[in-house]
Amino acid sequence: MDYRPEKGQTADKITRDSYAILGDILGENGGTAMFQGPMRLAVMAVRGRHVLNTDRRVPLGVGLAAAALGNMAHRSALGLFFERALFADPRSDCSYTAWSGFPMRRLNLTADNLPHAIMASCSIPMLLNGITIPGAPKGLYRDGGIIDYHFDLPFFHHDPDSLVLYPHFTDRIIAGWFDKHLGWRKARAGNASNVVLVAPSAEFVSRLPYGKIPDRKDFTTLETEDRIRYWRLVLDETERLSDAFETLIETGQFAGQVQPILGEAE
Repeated sequence: MDYRPEKGQTADKITRDSYAILGDILGENGGTAMFQGPMRLAVMAVRGRHVLNTDRRVPLGVGLAAAALGNMAHRSALGLFFERALFADPRSDCSYTAWSGFPMRRLNLTADNLPHAIMASCSIPMLLNGITIPGAPKGLYRDGGIIDYHFDLPFFHHDPDSLVLYPHFTDRIIAGWFDKHLGWRKARAGNASNVVLVAPSAEFVSRLPYGKIPDRKDFTTLETEDRIRYWRLVLDETERLSDAFETLIETGQFAGQVQPILGEAE
């Protein structure tokens, strides 16, 4: 699907188009095939509480502003406005009980709710509509990054010596969406004790066109053809990252490149 958005689109239009793109990606059997392979998918969303359980722009904007102010005072204040909703493959045996600090529901991911859960996980407030998810508690679900932007969470596995691979776009772990501009809000160091975070260096990013990784602002700052050309160039450049990572693994030089993840002491 060749998606070429028009300027000034409504959240309704963007949401409909996003569902159409997702349908093309999943294909005719994507909803069931996801549960037949070895991968165990989990999708994080949040359910809005009180005034944030709406798509009306004025109360939604007021609620988001209140959530941002509460978050500045203390991250736990977000629990007054949102609850975590984790949609997980029912075959998964991972433990999520240690993800404390916020209300959370764990719900089974199914072929029926898969597209809705995925859509909710990227539903940015004010830009896309909140998503109603079949079989889930009543309400509107949105981007899980509002609480868990970069997953500052303890990762557990049955093997205490195992490692968690964390592919990322930056070397900084930012706990929540509202923390992006709060320089004092740091991830907890203990949560990353068994994490291997793989991210492009600042030097690599600085050499990309426009000196940055593509983002949603490109839809408003660039003409469509320029944006597509730019994104394709960046995709080509990321192939070099993949090749470099593979070389480190094959030559045994990986350990020499590992650096500690800096975070807030427990």
